[in-house]
Amino acid sequence: MQDQSLSARAPLVEPRDSDTINSDGGGEDVSENNKPRANMWLYVVAGLSLFGGFQFGWHTGVLNLPENSVIEDLHMHEFGDPVVLWSLIVSMFTLGGMVGAQSGGYIADTLGRRSWLVWSGVVFIVQGILQFMAGQKGLRGPAGYGLLAVGRFLSGFGAGGASVIGPLYLGEIAPQHMRGTFGTLAQFAVVIGIVISQALYLAVSQSPGTQLKKNLPSGADPYPTDWPILLLISAILGAVQIAVCLLMPESPRYLVA
Repeated sequence: MQDQSLSARAPLVEPRDSDTINSDGGGEDVSENNKPRANMWLYVVAGLSLFGGFQFGWHTGVLNLPENSVIEDLHMHEFGDPVVLWSLIVSMFTLGGMVGAQSGGYIADTLGRRSWLVWSGVVFIVQGILQFMAGQKGLRGPAGYGLLAVGRFLSGFGAGGASVIGPLYLGEIAPQHMRGTFGTLAQFAVVIGIVISQALYLAVSQSPGTQLKKNLPSGADPYPTDWPILLLISAILGAVQIAVCLLMPESPRYLVA
């Protein structure tokens, strides 16, 4: 089957136009001016590989601001201590992250770096749908808590694996003299994910539907219109991650291993 990845269209690095042989003809010139030049596709592939780190940041911050809304919408006060329930649900992200980070290396060595990033996109789709369903009226209560907890675990699993494989992939596709620069991009993507998740919640919380919910009389049970949308967005991002990862080349180190 013909390779449709970016590597089939153009190399990620190109040799310099300058001489590659020393003036005495005795070997490779390793001077600063003769280092491989990064092709545009290298930067494109590096940007595409950051989706996993972005998801990590997104899920780290997405439920920070809507905590009170989730507790109220899911009626946690009726089924126990809402603080304890909320803490258990949110902490499932770290538990899933530990499992994903520990198993990510083995999965990447078995399936390949790019394949693991694709499958983590599938995990993000599933968790986003589960967490969105937790906000449905018919699933409030213990059923909603379970869906939210499982979704948080899966989001942690995908994010934990991506936090390991993303930087590994970047380091393996980057030229040696650019690996430090590329390594910082993974953390940058995490921070951007946190910032955007907070900013989007502030925007969604000011939507007409959310404002209408706030003005309903006491005792009304409206459909939550803010936090389920944000959780569903992560599923959409997972689908985008799958699409872009299919365009990426596999890690050269994995292919020669």
